[in-house]
Amino acid sequence: MSEQQQSEESCEYFKIVTINGEASKSSIRKVHLSLTINDVVNEIDETVVLLKCYAEGHVAVDSSINFHVLKDFGCRTVTVHVKSIHETDKEPKKGSSSIFDVLMKASRTYEYFPQLRTPNNKKDELFNHIVAWMKENKWGFTSQQASSLGKHVVSSLTEALWFLDPFWDRFKSRGIDVPKPLIPMTGYRDLKNQKKKIPKLSCEDLKSNCETISELLLIPWINAESNKKFKDIIEELVSQISKYITFLNGMNERAKNNHEKTEPVRDFKDNWELKTISSHGGGTSNPDYSAIEKVIQEAPFYEVIDLINFEPIDKELRRSWIKNLAVASTINLFTYRYGNYLGNINIVWKIPSEEKNRNPATIARNITLIKEEVLKFSTRRMRKDFIDRYSQKCKIQPVILRNIFNFLTDFEPPTTNQKETVMDERFLRFLLEADDPEVIFDLRKHNGRPNDPQFEPFWEALDKLLQGKSAVHERRQNDLQYLPFAMSVEDLREQVMEKLPPGSSAPSVSWIRLNFHPKNPYLKSAIHYTGKFNLKYSVQQRLLRIQHMDSNYCRQQFSLLKSFAVKWKDFSIFQSLDDKAIVPVGNPEQPVSTGVRSHHGAIVANENRVVALDHDFHVAGIVPSVYFAVSIPESIHDSFYRGSVHVTVKDKVFEPSSPLRHSAETVKIVRNYFSEDDVNCQFPIVIRYTDGGPDHRTTFKSVQMSCLLEFIALDLDMLVAARTAPAQSYHNPAERVMSTLNLGLQNVALERKKMRAEFEMQAKSLNSLQAIRNAAERNGGLKTAFLESMEYPLSIVRQRFGKLKWTGEKINVHEGASEEELSELSRLLQVIDPLVNFEDQKTWNSSELQKFIENHCRKRHYMFQIKKCTSDQCAYCILCPPRIPVDDFKNLHFVPDPVLENDTFLDFEKIYGTNTEEVARPSAQRTPEKSERDKKFKSILVATKVRAFITCRECGKRRVVYSSAKLPPAELRSIGRVEEELIYICGDPLFHAGRYHDTILVKEGIGCNSEIEAAYYAGKTMVFDDICVYCGDTEVIETDDIRQLREDYGIVRPICYSCKQLRPVKTRNAKKTKKRK
Repeated sequence: MSEQQQSEESCEYFKIVTINGEASKSSIRKVHLSLTINDVVNEIDETVVLLKCYAEGHVAVDSSINFHVLKDFGCRTVTVHVKSIHETDKEPKKGSSSIFDVLMKASRTYEYFPQLRTPNNKKDELFNHIVAWMKENKWGFTSQQASSLGKHVVSSLTEALWFLDPFWDRFKSRGIDVPKPLIPMTGYRDLKNQKKKIPKLSCEDLKSNCETISELLLIPWINAESNKKFKDIIEELVSQISKYITFLNGMNERAKNNHEKTEPVRDFKDNWELKTISSHGGGTSNPDYSAIEKVIQEAPFYEVIDLINFEPIDKELRRSWIKNLAVASTINLFTYRYGNYLGNINIVWKIPSEEKNRNPATIARNITLIKEEVLKFSTRRMRKDFIDRYSQKCKIQPVILRNIFNFLTDFEPPTTNQKETVMDERFLRFLLEADDPEVIFDLRKHNGRPNDPQFEPFWEALDKLLQGKSAVHERRQNDLQYLPFAMSVEDLREQVMEKLPPGSSAPSVSWIRLNFHPKNPYLKSAIHYTGKFNLKYSVQQRLLRIQHMDSNYCRQQFSLLKSFAVKWKDFSIFQSLDDKAIVPVGNPEQPVSTGVRSHHGAIVANENRVVALDHDFHVAGIVPSVYFAVSIPESIHDSFYRGSVHVTVKDKVFEPSSPLRHSAETVKIVRNYFSEDDVNCQFPIVIRYTDGGPDHRTTFKSVQMSCLLEFIALDLDMLVAARTAPAQSYHNPAERVMSTLNLGLQNVALERKKMRAEFEMQAKSLNSLQAIRNAAERNGGLKTAFLESMEYPLSIVRQRFGKLKWTGEKINVHEGASEEELSELSRLLQVIDPLVNFEDQKTWNSSELQKFIENHCRKRHYMFQIKKCTSDQCAYCILCPPRIPVDDFKNLHFVPDPVLENDTFLDFEKIYGTNTEEVARPSAQRTPEKSERDKKFKSILVATKVRAFITCRECGKRRVVYSSAKLPPAELRSIGRVEEELIYICGDPLFHAGRYHDTILVKEGIGCNSEIEAAYYAGKTMVFDDICVYCGDTEVIETDDIRQLREDYGIVRPICYSCKQLRPVKTRNAKKTKKRK
C-alpha cells in the first residue's frame, strides 16, 4: 500500500444530520477520523452550540468522541441537536450568564494544549519545545481537542522534525533551508555528537515523512484565521522537502539511465581542459602557493606535477585555490573532470614564458600520457552485454569473463553481491599462485554429481545399506545417523561395491564423504558438504574437552594443591567429589534405559529379551554422588588416582544435591571411615577438589557456609576447597571413577514402584521437578509415597554399585543424608554466633560470623580456605585449639595462588608462605566486549524486551533473557530445561542452535565477572527480586547510608553485606536539590 493510499484512509464519509429546533438538514461530509463530533459541528456552523449527539439516530454518544471510534463500531450517521447563539447571548449582561453558557463558552475557547511529556529523552524535549512554541504564538485548541487533535498535530510535527534533523546540513548543500521559525527546534537529534552513524536517506522514507506533514494541512483546525501563520510554516516545510524529493528522483533516474548506457558516461573526448597561467611577474608570492612554487621552480620544463598533494582538502577552498593559482613560472594547468563525488584531477607542468619557445609536441605527449593514467569507467550495461555475449557462445565461466573485462577496460567495478566478491578473489588468487595460469578448471561443474547416471547405482545401493544398518543417535535430538558397522569411508565404499556388479563405477572416497552431513555444521568447511545422506562420520570419544581461558591457571592451582597435600601428607586427607550424571527412572510399568550401552552383548536367558522404552522423558531419577578418598603419594608426579571410593545413592526429586547435603554426607563418611572417636576427623587438614558445579562453587555463600560447618563438625585445623576451571572436570580425580560406575549401569532399565491410586493420579500431571515438589508441600503424603516407590530402583543401583571394585577394593555404597542429619549439622553455626540460622541467609551477615570469616578464611575465585588461628581473642580457637603440633602449625599457611614471572608459573617452594593474589587469573583481567550477535540483536536486548532470567552454572549470577514477544509456556519450559541441565555459562548463547537460537537471547558480551545487567532492575515487562549488583546474592542489605543515597539519587542498586565491605554502592541519576538560603 502506498503512502498516498494510507493518507486517504485517514478520512471517511459520514452523514451528518443537524436539528435546530424544528428545522433539520443533512449532508454527506468527508471527515478526518482524528476529529471529534464537536469539531465537525463547529466547522459546519460556528453560530450554534451542541446540545446532544446520537449515532445511527438513537444511540447517545459524547460530543468529544473521535470519528475513528464511530467507524470501528460501524456508525455512519451522526445526528446532532444544536441551538443558535443570538447576539444578546454573545454579550450577556453582568450576572445573567448561566452555568451552561459558561461551560459552552469555555468549550469554544482555543486556549488548551496537549499535556507535556516527561523529558526522558531528546525526542520528549522536542515535543515539549513545540508545545511551548505553539503556546507562545497562541495556536491553541479547545479543551476537547487538546488531548486528541492537539496531541496528533504536535506528535506529527515532532516525528517529522526528528526524522529530518540529521539531514539539514545535506539539505542546505542543495539550497534547501529550514523554515526560520523551526530553526530553534533543530539539533535535538545530533548523531555526530552521539558518535552514531547518520542513516542513509532514501527517497521513499523522505516521501512518507513529507506526506505525514501534509496530512496536517487537511485538518479543518489549521484553516482558522488565528492559525494562518502556523499553516504557512507547515506549507513552507512541505515545499522544501518536496524540492529535495524531486532532486533525489532526478538523481535516481539519471543514475539508472547511466547504468543502462552502452558507452561510458564520461570519456577523454570532452571532459578535460588545458589552460596557460602566466607568472605573477615577480610580485609577492601567496604563502598558500609557496610549496608548489618551490617544486615548479626546481623542476625541468614539461615535467608533469600532480597537485593532489598541494591542494586544500576542503572542496570549497580547493576550488578557490585552483582558480587563483599563480606562481613565479609560467605553467600549463591540465584539468580532467571525473564527475560525481570523484571530483577533478589537476596537473601542471612548467613551460617557457615566451610562446615561440614552447614545444606543442611535448605538451601533446604529456596529455597522451595523462590519458593512459586516468581512471577509466564502464557502465553496468557494458559489462553485462560483454559477459552475456561470450558466456553463451564460448561457454566460459562468468568469473573468467568478469576478469577479462576488467583487464581490457582497465576498470574494476564493484560486485553485485558478496558471493560474487568471494568468487572473484578466489579466481585472482588462483591466477597468482598457479604454476600455469592458462590452465583453469572450474570444479564447481561437478556439483550435483550424485545425479550423474554412471554413479546412480552406487548411490542407490548406499541408500539401501544405510536404511538397513544405520542407527539413530540414542538421545533422539536429531535425525542424523551413525556408522557402527563401517570402520572408515573406504570400508563403506567396499561394502557398497560388493553389492554391485563387477566393473560398476564408484565415486571417490572424498566425494562420498562430502555427501554426508558435516561433523560441525558451524565451521566454514561445512559449505562443501551436500548432506544428501543424513549420515555423520565421527569417532566416539570418552570426554568432551572444551578450553577455557583459566585452564592453565587452574591446572597450576591443582599442582600447587597437590604439592601442599604432599608436604602435609601426615596430617591431611585428600577428597575428590563429583556427582555422576542422573540415572533416569521411568514410571511404573514404563522402564527407562540408563543410557549406558556395553560394547558387547549382555548375558541373558535364551527366552528373555533386553527391552526398554526408546525415549528418556522422565521426572524420577537417581543421583550417585562420588566421594573419592585419594591416597596421597610421596611426590606430586606420582598417581593421585589411588584410594577408596564411596558412592551415595539418593533420589533426585526430594534429595537433590546441595552444599549442605554434600557436607552432611561427607561428615558421615569421614566419621565412619576416617575417625578414631566417630566424631572428629583423624586428619586435621582436609583438602577437597571438585569440578565446580553449583553445589561446589567456592564463590557461593551457601558453599562457604557448608564448608564452615564441616570445619566445625570435624574439628579441623584447616580446610581447603578448590575446583576446576569451567568445562575442565576431567582434571578432577573423581571423574575417573565414573567409567567404572557405568559398568554397573550397563543394560539396565529402571522403573519406580506404584504408589496409591490417588498419588499416581496426582503425579501423572506433574511434569517437572518444581511441580512435584510444590505438590508435596501441599500434600505431605505424596513425598512419603514417592520416596517409598523410589526405594526399589535405589536398591537395585546400590546393589550393582556394591559389586564393583576400584583398584582392587570394593566400592562403598551409602544412603543419602536424612533431614535430621541435615538439621543437626546446620545448627553448628551457632557455635560461632547463637543467633545465626543456616536456613535464614539474612543471619549470615551477623557481625560475629563475618568477623570469624575475615580472620580465618581466604576467598578466591577457584578456592576457599579456612584455618584456625592462635589469637588469644578468638573464642573458637581457644575452645578448639589446633591439633597439629605447635611447631608444625606455625609453618601451616594458606595454599598460595599461582604467580607468574616472565610468563612462567613459580614453583610451590618459592611462593608457599608468602602473601599472594590471583592477579594472574586471565578471567580477572578480561574486559568483556559486545559480541557480533549482541550488535545484531541490539534492538531486542533492551529493558522492554525482558522476559525471564537464567542462572549461570559457573558464577551463579542471574542473566536476563530477552525476546521480542512474550514467551509462551513451551518456551519458558525450554529455558527451564537449559537451567536444570546446568549448561549455561555467562557469555554463551542460551540456545546454540535450533528455532530459539535467534529469538530467545541473552547478552553474550558479558563474563562471570560482569555486574548484573541494568535491564534486570528496569521492571518494564518483568519485576524480579532484588539481588546484589556485584555478586548476584539474593540477601541484600538496607542501611541508613543506603537510605540516604536513595534520597539523593534516582537509582541505587541493591548490594549485599560482603560486597559493601569491598565496593561502593552503585548509584545513578543524582536528584536536583534546592539550594538552602
